[in-house]
Amino acid sequence: MFLNISLFRRFLPLCLGSFLLIIVSQPAFSQEVGISVNWSKQLTNPITSKPLVSTPLHFGLNSYQGNIPGIANVGGNTNYRNGVNAMRPGLIRYHYAGQMKDSTTDKRGWVKNPNSSNFSWDVEKITAAMNGAYPHSPVIMMNLVNFPAYLTDSKGALKPSEYKRYGQFCAELVRILNIKQQKKIKYWEVTNELDSKPYYRDNMAEVGKIFAIAAREMRKVDPTIKIGGPAFAQSYTPGRIDAFVSTAFPELDFISYHTYSTGSKTNANSEIWNSAQKTVGAATNYMRNSVKKFTAKPIEYFHNEYNISWSPPDQRMTNDVSAIFDALAARSILYAGATGATAWNEADGWYGKLGASPSFPRRPASWVFEYLNQGFYGKVLESTSSNSSTLVPLAVLGEASGKKYLSLMLVNRSGVNVSARLKMIAPQSWALPGASGQKIQLYKVNQNGSNSVTGSTLPSTIIRGQAFSVEPNSILFLTVKPN
Repeated sequence: MFLNISLFRRFLPLCLGSFLLIIVSQPAFSQEVGISVNWSKQLTNPITSKPLVSTPLHFGLNSYQGNIPGIANVGGNTNYRNGVNAMRPGLIRYHYAGQMKDSTTDKRGWVKNPNSSNFSWDVEKITAAMNGAYPHSPVIMMNLVNFPAYLTDSKGALKPSEYKRYGQFCAELVRILNIKQQKKIKYWEVTNELDSKPYYRDNMAEVGKIFAIAAREMRKVDPTIKIGGPAFAQSYTPGRIDAFVSTAFPELDFISYHTYSTGSKTNANSEIWNSAQKTVGAATNYMRNSVKKFTAKPIEYFHNEYNISWSPPDQRMTNDVSAIFDALAARSILYAGATGATAWNEADGWYGKLGASPSFPRRPASWVFEYLNQGFYGKVLESTSSNSSTLVPLAVLGEASGKKYLSLMLVNRSGVNVSARLKMIAPQSWALPGASGQKIQLYKVNQNGSNSVTGSTLPSTIIRGQAFSVEPNSILFLTVKPN
């Protein structure tokens, strides 16, 4: 239908209070979307061929602020500590690309005198930054980012004569944190995105050699740790992946890799959501295809950086677009069989789930991680949508304190109100409508952040199989459990 604009302008003063209200607050519904959850069917992990289970490792975050004393540590920035504690990431990866920079001139740098032969870890600074950080006790992954400058040539590559010394330097940080300070850090990651450097891009086998030497030195200090790498920048280049694995595999406990979906600021939201929903998880498949060529031993897979853009600033990484992207990406990575994942990053001006220092305000994506880490650990159930380009489900059957619970995430990645209807196949008795002592929680995340809708009739409407509305570009988190 076409509206005569001149007629509309003449009509507008007469009907401003009613006509506009109708067209703004009453968005059209799409067709009804059916969501089905099969309580009796658990998905299979495509890597291990075992039942698919989500764990605290799947909804982790990178720590970009954690290297700085006065931020994450006890007595540090209250806004930051409260914000991260609310999200409760089960896995935190310490990563800063300049970690090996001078600790006296770079606020995140951890190395004293990196340009001289007497380079060393700044123990005092590292201790101050990590003391009492992240009191919710996540699993920690420590990234050893490349090399002190003294050990490199004019191009920035590690000199072959210094491979062992570099390995010993890595081992010294293991000694400081795990032996002297008893941090018991489980995962240690050697190097970061060297496949993006001209001097290693076509020689990742050499990176594998460096990794293997470092890993052997580190195990001498603490044989209980798991060591992996190389934090691939390009996760879809089989030749480079094969080259690294071919020389690293004898020491490789886990392989790590990154994805960013676009460098453009003008592509449609639907394109980046398609990437999160369908493509992001494929990075794990590329890693698995390479690893199985060289070894049959069980390797863990960590998709330990992902976000929308490799070319910030991009406002979409700070608003509700990021919330939907992260929800879809976390689901995609989980379905691909990855051991764990950490989004980039927990807090900064461009990428963070929290905003910049010192206020560290919460952004919509922060609630996605809060709710995923609040109730989405357990058996990943078969859940389907009659229109997965509009409404995307994730269903988990979890257990806490000896009681089971069902958690359902519904992502409306469309620009319209969706009329949805839930069908539960073979539900347990406490999840049936009207079950005695039943407790239902419902949270919504949208452009305004998050709020609970548990006080309305909507939660019970959903499990009764009645049609309910999911607003545009929003996410619902439903939990049903015996009280």
